[in-house]
Amino acid sequence: MLNYQNKTKKELIDELIALKSKYSEINSNEHSIIEPEKKFENLTETFPFAIIIYSPQNNSILFANKEAEKLTGYSQDKLLLMSFWDIIHPENFQHIKDRGLSKLITEVTPSRLELQILKNQGEEKWVNFAFSTIEYGEKSAIMATAFDITEKKEAEIIIRKNEIRFRALYEHAPLPYLSLNKKGIVTNINNAFTLELGYNIKEIENHRIDEFVSQNDKKNSSPFLKQF
Repeated sequence: MLNYQNKTKKELIDELIALKSKYSEINSNEHSIIEPEKKFENLTETFPFAIIIYSPQNNSILFANKEAEKLTGYSQDKLLLMSFWDIIHPENFQHIKDRGLSKLITEVTPSRLELQILKNQGEEKWVNFAFSTIEYGEKSAIMATAFDITEKKEAEIIIRKNEIRFRALYEHAPLPYLSLNKKGIVTNINNAFTLELGYNIKEIENHRIDEFVSQNDKKNSSPFLKQF
């Protein structure tokens, strides 16, 4: 508060000018800090992917764009009350904790992880996270950009299941089957073929097929075998 007693009009004016100047300086500094952040936040609302910024000290979420809201099912206001790891599936979080990956994310960025998240209603989603360190509010922070890769992951699971099913059919088929590369080396063989040749799988795989064919049989074999 200004002290009006025992001061001349000029002194009061000078003090008022000094106070106004100080306020302008403080306001300008605040503006220079806040404005770039606001511009960045506004810009992220146009991005087609989720952005979450959180503190590396306590993992509290500092900012989340609209896409983060869609991805997680939580409102932006709700996200700002949460820890980043609150949205990660408990099994994934335990895996990260056991391997010390949370520290790795903080210290070695950019880094990328595929993690499951739990949406607001408990729905599970697979997300590709890319982490990088930034300055936010004059403090170090972690920025996570995120893409929903649930469909890709589900397709991979179906492919793996089909591969396992095919492998089982191949290995236990009653007819002998084998795979060769261009040099005639056995790359794969099923159980029926091992019984046919009288060798186990390890003795046959990675060997040339002609090692298991007699010279007499080679002469009478198909043109395919003769090339080896």
